[in-house]
Amino acid sequence: MDDEVEQRLQKAVDRIEKELDVTFGTRLGEMEEAAERTRNAPDLGIDPDLERRLSRIESQAKDARARNENVGSIPKRRSAKDAEDYRGLGVGLSIAYTIIGFPVLFAVVGLFVDRANGTSQWAGIGAIAGAALGMGMALFMLKRNEER
Repeated sequence: MDDEVEQRLQKAVDRIEKELDVTFGTRLGEMEEAAERTRNAPDLGIDPDLERRLSRIESQAKDARARNENVGSIPKRRSAKDAEDYRGLGVGLSIAYTIIGFPVLFAVVGLFVDRANGTSQWAGIGAIAGAALGMGMALFMLKRNEER
């Protein structure tokens, strides 16, 4: 009886192995065929609409490059007036920072002195002194710029 059970089990195992071979073998074969078709297929490219838009963008880029090359050949002229304007702008901003910065700086120093001594007058005195020094410095900067 043991031989009979053993034979039946062997037949069942053989049958299962055959089914697995057929199933997985077919799937493997299908996968290999699909891979081969993909390898041998002509290049399908990108979406035609996308390709059309890309080619249009490329042509626009070429046109823009050509225009920029032509513009680059024209010499750029900077007048002395432009340089003077920029210098004036720089001096004006420096004066503005001086007029604002000196009173603020001296007021902050006055606050530290007030806190250290327990008083309240040095912040105001510092702001007034900073304003006077800031205006003096601004006038000095203007005079120096006019001499140039």
